[in-house]
Amino acid sequence: VDTHVARHIVREPARTLWSDMLMFRAAIDAGVASIMTAHVAYHKLDRAGVPATISEPILTELLRREMGFDGLVLSDSLEMEGLLAYGVESTVAEGALRAGCDMLLAPMDVAGLVRSLERAEQRGTLQRARVRSALERRDRWAVWARPAQGSPANPTTMDDLMWARQCSDRSVRLVRGAVPPVGAAVEVVLVDDDADGPWPSPSRAPFCTALRAMDIDAPVVAEPTPGTSVPVLILAVADVTAWKNTLGFGVEALATIERALHMAHAQQREVLVVLAAHPRTAAQLSDAANVMCIWGGERSMLEAAARAIARPAL
Repeated sequence: VDTHVARHIVREPARTLWSDMLMFRAAIDAGVASIMTAHVAYHKLDRAGVPATISEPILTELLRREMGFDGLVLSDSLEMEGLLAYGVESTVAEGALRAGCDMLLAPMDVAGLVRSLERAEQRGTLQRARVRSALERRDRWAVWARPAQGSPANPTTMDDLMWARQCSDRSVRLVRGAVPPVGAAVEVVLVDDDADGPWPSPSRAPFCTALRAMDIDAPVVAEPTPGTSVPVLILAVADVTAWKNTLGFGVEALATIERALHMAHAQQREVLVVLAAHPRTAAQLSDAANVMCIWGGERSMLEAAARAIARPAL
C-alpha cells in the first residue's frame, strides 16, 4: 500500500518483523546519524494499531531502548494520508513528538503547527523534557554536519566513505547456500524488474565495475553462454516500491531468472543469485541453491555484493 494515499497495517508475525529489522540494526551498529519513520502500523509491535511515526512502543521502547539508537529520528512527510488518517496535522505531529520523533518533515501549515505545539507544551500534553531532548539532538547533529569554515559545502571525507562501506557490508545477507568460489571471470545475467517503472532506476553497472576493480572479468550476458565453465551471477532486482503494490518479481522477470538458472544447471556451472530485493522474495526462487540478499539495487549495495563475492572469507 502506498502510504501517500492510504493507511496500512502490517500483520506479519513478530519473528518476521525482527528479520526485516536487520538493515536497521546494521545501520545502528555502524553509527548511523538518523532514521526515518514509516506511516505504517505494525500490529505485532504495537497492538494499538497506530503508525510507527506516532507509536511510543516502536520509537521509544524498541528503537531507543532495545536497539540502542540515540541519533535523530525523523518523521516521514506529515502530509501523507497514511498518517493523516489518524488525525489532523496538529494531532499527529504532537503524537509523533511524544512517541520519540525529533524532527517533523513537510508540514502543510508550518506557522499553525508551531502555535499548536506551543499550546500543547503549555497545557502539559507535550512534555517540555521531550521537546528539549528533540531540540538537543537536532542541534547536536546540525553542528556535526556543518562544514568547517572555508571547506566545501558538501565535503566527503575518507571516513564518510569507509563508514558507508561498513554499513553496506554489514547489510549483505546470505539467505541460503553459499557464495561459490570465483576465479578470474564470471558471467552476469541482469534481471531488472524495476527498469520499466515510472521513475528512473539507479544504474546497475557498479556491480560489474566493482568486480572488475578486484580483477574479476564480469561481462553482462543475456543468458549463460554454452561452452564456458565460469560461475554465473544472476543479479535480480525487485526493489520494494510503492508503485508496484507487490513484493517480489513479476511473471516475466521470474521466468527469465528461472530460465537462466536451468541453463546454468544444465551446463553444470556454479550459480549465485544476488537478490536486490527483500529477503522474503527468495521464496519465489525455489530452484536457486545459493541466494545472497542485498535488499536493493543502489550503488552502495551493489558494490558490497561484489566485495562479498570476491572476498567471501572477509
